[in-house]
Amino acid sequence: MNIDEPYQNHSNFNYSHKGYAYKSIIKIIILYLFGGLCLSIIQFTFLKSDSEQIFSIYSQGILQILLLLLPTLFFARRALLPTSVLFRKKTSVNSIQISAGIIGILAFQLFATGYTVLQEKIIPDFLFQYYKEIEETIENMYIKLLGGSGFSDLARALLIGSLIPAISEETLFRGFLQSSLEQDYKPHKAIIITALIFSILHLNPTGLIPLIFIGLFLGFVAWSTNNLILPMIIHFVNNTFAIIIIFSPQLTTIENQISDVSLFTGILLLAFGLIVLLISCFIIFFESKFKKIASI
Repeated sequence: MNIDEPYQNHSNFNYSHKGYAYKSIIKIIILYLFGGLCLSIIQFTFLKSDSEQIFSIYSQGILQILLLLLPTLFFARRALLPTSVLFRKKTSVNSIQISAGIIGILAFQLFATGYTVLQEKIIPDFLFQYYKEIEETIENMYIKLLGGSGFSDLARALLIGSLIPAISEETLFRGFLQSSLEQDYKPHKAIIITALIFSILHLNPTGLIPLIFIGLFLGFVAWSTNNLILPMIIHFVNNTFAIIIIFSPQLTTIENQISDVSLFTGILLLAFGLIVLLISCFIIFFESKFKKIASI
């Protein structure tokens, strides 16, 4: 059977594309969380401290591949839509779109920094301590998981923290989920719903709004180009930027001084980052339009 053909036995499909996608992603999430729980039990029950960190590091990559990527491919293979549609295989991107995507995600870093400044300035005093505790807990978790020194540690961090998530998460969210929702919803609604699910599942309450924005950006890029390669590249660059900060003490020090940045500077960073991000979206969108016109 051709891999691009939809699954032939559709006798059990009594619901829409969105229904199948929602049910599938719930199963994938439950499977992923259950797998994570089992690995955590193994880690804390049977492993010594020196082996515990190594196991924790590599188990994240294994989880992403075995319990996120592969189940997505399995459910996609049984969907009503061909995999070429679900995974947006029929179009390509050019160097202009790739450049615009990379510039956009770098501008997003400015937006996220400005938003963090704004968030820390307006959060009530009685919540600020809890906010900082949650933020530091999440940061320490990522440092423990992806931190290190030397080329081998950096290569490992890029593999587990950038490459594997970029492929597996974009395949699931901008591929399987958003493509399915686009069949039953208008594009903007499919993009928004996918971005909300994507951001919530990252379990980062202090970074929820920036995660929603990056989800919207990735969703827009996937829809406008009808291609998953560019969202994967953007996702990879975003995660790589965070890993570079972890491996650079000077940059980490600067990031920890966000509380000292003025509200005015934070608003400027947020506005400038958002403007450049929107310009990047326009370039990617209109370049896709020009390509379609040129192909006629």
